[in-house]
Amino acid sequence: MASASRGIAAGRVSRLWAAGASSQRPAGALPPTNWIIKSNDLAEIAATGSNPGSFQYVGCGGRSDPLPCHAGQVHIYTNFYSLRSAVEGGLTGPVIIDYETWAYTPPRQAARPDYFIRRTQRLVAQANAHGQDIVTIETPGGKRSESHLINEDVTAVQAGSPIVEIQSQFAVAHPRTKFRPFVTRAISAIRKVSKTVTILVGLATDAGGTPATAREMVRSYRIALQLHAAGFWLNAAVWLAPRGKGCAPLGCPQTAVTFLTDIGAISS
Repeated sequence: MASASRGIAAGRVSRLWAAGASSQRPAGALPPTNWIIKSNDLAEIAATGSNPGSFQYVGCGGRSDPLPCHAGQVHIYTNFYSLRSAVEGGLTGPVIIDYETWAYTPPRQAARPDYFIRRTQRLVAQANAHGQDIVTIETPGGKRSESHLINEDVTAVQAGSPIVEIQSQFAVAHPRTKFRPFVTRAISAIRKVSKTVTILVGLATDAGGTPATAREMVRSYRIALQLHAAGFWLNAAVWLAPRGKGCAPLGCPQTAVTFLTDIGAISS
């Protein structure tokens, strides 16, 4: 029963992408399957004067993105009870679930991530049983050990989420020594639960305030594809000094542009 429901959800995801696919993608570009970015990061990239290309999901709203949501964008939920209110109000379509150890998730929920991940999937399953057709993109993370991050992704898949993201962005600046071992462990653990769930990886221009190069990001992404990840979540956050170094205090959108150009996602 569980594996069948995941297959149905994956089909919905494919249809959602087919409905929103851009006809403006440059020839030879990789299809933006399961590429995610937040609307504020997308705005930073667009402010460079470059065409940021097409993303399947543009996250918005919630406390982690101050920009308002627009039609076709995907709401980010950092609080289970906000999600529940939206579901009770008739929510449909894809949603991003982002419960972390940060100010945007209430401490009680951040302290019990697995419990609230399971509650989220039960809530969604009940709503879908009544025809709401909600697709969750689970992206558990925060200041936890690698083992805890992996366990939370496994919990999300066990509970029925059709899409999970591995919060691997902290390792992007070290493609072979940190990124590959962590993502390999995570994907292996997730695949023991489901052979069909869509797995994304986190990529960042400046995770934690320390910039990565576009070359390091490309190498990490290629490793993720070799490990059969389906796509990525791209982050180009602003990290204020003293934590933010190099370009990080202003965000590093030009690094994101170079990365997207190098992988063929946008024209040079």
